[in-house]
Amino acid sequence: MGTIRKAIETLVDDGLLVRTRGRGTFIRRPSFEKSLYRAFRDPNLPVEAAGEGYPDPITGVGPIQASAVLVDPEPPQATLDKLRLRKVQDVIELRRLTSVGGKPELSERIWLPRKRFHGLLELGEGSLNGLLYPIYEASCSQLVASVVETLSIDSATEADGVTGARPGEPMVVLTRIAYDYAGEPMEYRAARGAAGAFTFSVEIR
Repeated sequence: MGTIRKAIETLVDDGLLVRTRGRGTFIRRPSFEKSLYRAFRDPNLPVEAAGEGYPDPITGVGPIQASAVLVDPEPPQATLDKLRLRKVQDVIELRRLTSVGGKPELSERIWLPRKRFHGLLELGEGSLNGLLYPIYEASCSQLVASVVETLSIDSATEADGVTGARPGEPMVVLTRIAYDYAGEPMEYRAARGAAGAFTFSVEIR
């Protein structure tokens, strides 16, 4: 028992577990309150939910107007490299559309290692709505430990028409690589939204 307690203490010290008084010890979830996704979300959403990760830890709220579907994978070679995969057959691809106030705002392509996420292939239609990370955990036992986001600007293509963007219109491109607790990449996604709908503010103290 003493050895187990010491191991738990070590995991708490390393930041992998978190203790909550009166509730117990839990696996640490990353905070998404500083995620760039907030710039595309309904400002009335809690900051965690707007950050596109796990539900808000207090309210349990997450975006409810996000839906994803499985498609035949067409990953660029750069995507395979980011996930440390070799072949197209090693990948699962999702296409996702998020609406704010009933208006499509953000389209995403999401790539996942098939070996880790094959459980998603068994889910029924409509099962990939809302926040994806809780679905990864429930269906595939995969937990996200950290993410790295990158922001860039591009011009709209015909494919961006799903969000109402016209070809040539400025688009914000937000890419994210998610990692597990061992530091291995487990998700790569590219989100695109009209630059006119993107507003990001930060308070510095």
